[in-house]
Amino acid sequence: SSGINAEYGADGQLEFMLHRRLLKNDAKGLGEALNETTCVRGKHWLIVSDLDWDGERTLAQEMFYRPVLGVAPGQHVLGGAPVWSFLQSPQPNLNILTLQRINNTAALVRLENTLYQGGNTSGPHLGPGSGNIEVQLDRLFRGISLTAFQELALAGDRHVSRSVANYAEHTRLDAENTIVLLPFQIRTFIVTFTRL
Repeated sequence: SSGINAEYGADGQLEFMLHRRLLKNDAKGLGEALNETTCVRGKHWLIVSDLDWDGERTLAQEMFYRPVLGVAPGQHVLGGAPVWSFLQSPQPNLNILTLQRINNTAALVRLENTLYQGGNTSGPHLGPGSGNIEVQLDRLFRGISLTAFQELALAGDRHVSRSVANYAEHTRLDAENTIVLLPFQIRTFIVTFTRL
């Protein structure tokens, strides 16, 4: 069963169905009564705008990754909390999907390019070809020095050369410590590092 459904109603109307619960079959495709007692909680945003695809995607990511405020007893910080980022220079359209420490000197890093082919191609980190992003792995994170990296398959269970049809084509735009993420591409790496 679906927790949430939406459809066009009459002209200019949208109909949202939350927590649909029917004691008799309504003959709308399920073929049985829907007596779902599970309660789903969340936020629903309806945005009416003339944003292009890049703008909508960026807005969706900003809403999804919005910081969560945590409150704990202790000292009060006057003037706001200090702002700090683990990234040396955050790049627009670069999403860090996974940052998982494996041991004291290695981590699994999964990177995503959120641009689509033909998307917004302005910015200092964009590589050759519309929508590509260049990522300097040795300058990605603050406070560590990259000593080595190895690309893995998306699941992180084997070397990428065993999962792509043409490894040379897959890495043709990469340089020594710089990789290129194609539009909507996700790449997984094991990085070895030392702390500065």
